[in-house]
Amino acid sequence: MKRKDIASEIVDFCVKHKIFKASGDKKAIKKNIEYRLGECAFIEEVINIIMVTLKTENSKNIDIIKTKNLLLGLEKIRLDLEYKDFGK
Repeated sequence: MKRKDIASEIVDFCVKHKIFKASGDKKAIKKNIEYRLGECAFIEEVINIIMVTLKTENSKNIDIIKTKNLLLGLEKIRLDLEYKDFGK
């Protein structure tokens, strides 16, 4: 999954589950998230938010497969950032 796609998925997830309001400019929010996907700490925080939401929301309302793919994409980016200098 590309960073643009992951940023879109994060925005959609956060709006749907009322983590932040939908009244903001989604394009600006998506662009900011896409930029911040270069930071391990930000990615870890997003993963944590999603995990907490999964535990607190009614799981019947959550597309688990889509959410798993989002988490896998985030984790792949985080690992790539964290271990980018290994193996060189």
